[in-house]
Amino acid sequence: MSALLANVTIDAPDGASETSAPSTLNMRAKDTSSMGSTEEKGGYDPSMLFLLEIATSLAIRDQHTMQDHGSKVAGYCTEILRQRKHLHPILIERSLIYLMAIKKRGNEIVCLP
Repeated sequence: MSALLANVTIDAPDGASETSAPSTLNMRAKDTSSMGSTEEKGGYDPSMLFLLEIATSLAIRDQHTMQDHGSKVAGYCTEILRQRKHLHPILIERSLIYLMAIKKRGNEIVCLP
């Protein structure tokens, strides 16, 4: 799981101010050189969605993986939501769904006898 999330980077765009809290960020997968990504609002990158989908699916798989990786995946999703003005709407929408899935699974685990 850590290796999967290590492929997700947060790169500050050129001219990003260091004073904003949180800073203006572009989220993208590390190796997008062969995909020919477009640079529209936030540069829609389907590989980023794929990585978050896989990470979320693995994190909510069982109680052990939820404890080990749930908060890290939720942190990535939360950061995407914080930077929503600079990112693609599909990435924002899917990140919200992944975050709600993690929250739901966390509540289910807590309620288990």
